[in-house]
Amino acid sequence: MTDQAERSAALEELYRFTMRINRQIPFVADAGGAVLCIDPLWGEWAGAAPSEALGFGFLHYIHHDDRSMVKVAWIDAMAHADAFLLDHRARMADGSYRWFRCASEKYQLPGEPLRWRGLLTDIDELCRARTAAQDSEARFRTAAFATRDVIWDLDLATSTVTFSECLATALGYDASHTSAASWWRKQVHPDDIDRVTQAFRACPPGERWICDYRMRRADGSYMPMQARAFILRDAHGRPVRVTGALTDLTEERATKRRIERLQSEMADSSRSGAAAAFAMLSHELNQPPTALANFVRGARRLLEQDDPTARDRVLMAMDAAAASASDAGAIVHRLSDLVSHGEGRLSAQNLWEAANDARALTCLDTAGGGVRIEIAGDLGDLEVIGDRLQIRQVFLNLFRNAVEALIDTPDPRVSVSVAPAGEFVRVAVIDNGPGFGANKPEALFAPFTTTKANGVGLGLSICQMIIEANGGEIRAEPHPVGGAAFYFTVPQTEGRSDADASIG
Repeated sequence: MTDQAERSAALEELYRFTMRINRQIPFVADAGGAVLCIDPLWGEWAGAAPSEALGFGFLHYIHHDDRSMVKVAWIDAMAHADAFLLDHRARMADGSYRWFRCASEKYQLPGEPLRWRGLLTDIDELCRARTAAQDSEARFRTAAFATRDVIWDLDLATSTVTFSECLATALGYDASHTSAASWWRKQVHPDDIDRVTQAFRACPPGERWICDYRMRRADGSYMPMQARAFILRDAHGRPVRVTGALTDLTEERATKRRIERLQSEMADSSRSGAAAAFAMLSHELNQPPTALANFVRGARRLLEQDDPTARDRVLMAMDAAAASASDAGAIVHRLSDLVSHGEGRLSAQNLWEAANDARALTCLDTAGGGVRIEIAGDLGDLEVIGDRLQIRQVFLNLFRNAVEALIDTPDPRVSVSVAPAGEFVRVAVIDNGPGFGANKPEALFAPFTTTKANGVGLGLSICQMIIEANGGEIRAEPHPVGGAAFYFTVPQTEGRSDADASIG
């Protein structure tokens, strides 16, 4: 008997160890669902006497959001089912809640009434891991959708590939029907498949595989794509898995072609424009040196006469010669702003950065320090095609002209705004100064036309040459509420079908 009792005690201890290590609580209920007995482990976890769970007392320890659901399902199973399975949250001794799975079934021993036996299993870690995985997948899907890239995963062991839902929007295919790696190879343009395969095999371990190729859409046409992927390798360096993204290069290629076309047009325009400009300017540049030479010769003749009364006339001639030399230097200096930029380098530019740089340069001037130049934040939302230095030069010339016009204006301000205009954007630079007066705004763009006493008249002409070389246009108008308004257009990085927007 002693050995039998020891064996029974050992089995009992093993049973309880098994229940504890598996975080399971056995229980027995009557045919109506009232708990008849429950393992003492329930009391340890709930922080209450096991008797508190008897009958329907266990319901008081179930999370209030789950209690009604559990009660209804439990009673319904007692009346109509032979088994019961439901997940719910139960309160622990420290007041926290953990997820449990209640699984039970009917049973009846000979001569005994119908009863239910079951297990409460702690599945909290499993539920939290599942929730974390779902959250991670949701974040991944959101990120993949935001980038508009097609995310893909290739298992080389099974030759299966999984695509994100963006495959449908990008290429028109149902992602759930494209699980074979051979399907992907069939969609690659026949002229590109060998190059793609060689690039994949040549990719060094630890580096990303990047390759451009054409991929067939569901409608049979091909679109340029770029694959970027990381290759996971085994201990022997053999590829076993590839995860990456497919990016549509259609817009990038279109922008590149547009830049190349504009670059060519700009080069032609620059050559013809420069030739015309310098032919026109050669006559104007010839006048100051000619006047300088005449004044110097006149002063020399006065000195040769050795007339003591001629001193004042000599000094006047020398001053006039110096003024002529200064005029020539001013013209050359202004021309250098345009000539030094040559044909320009076209690329995607941020309008806000160009305007802000010009504002900083303008405010360095003494006159510009008291003028408030307000640049709308949405200039940074529209990228344009152009040369960075030339776009900045346009803003700089317009700002400096406005600052000089605002010298006697109370609370001087310059505002800069932008709006889309088809394939272009239209920029407005408006000040609250005296406006153009009796001058015609369109005449201000002619070289050497200026309303300033010491101006050379090339600033707006240079602006016009730069804008027109980029395919845009520039104009000036009196602003309806006073002041001067300048509008110019520059091409966007990608075409738009918006109707031309009105500014001012």
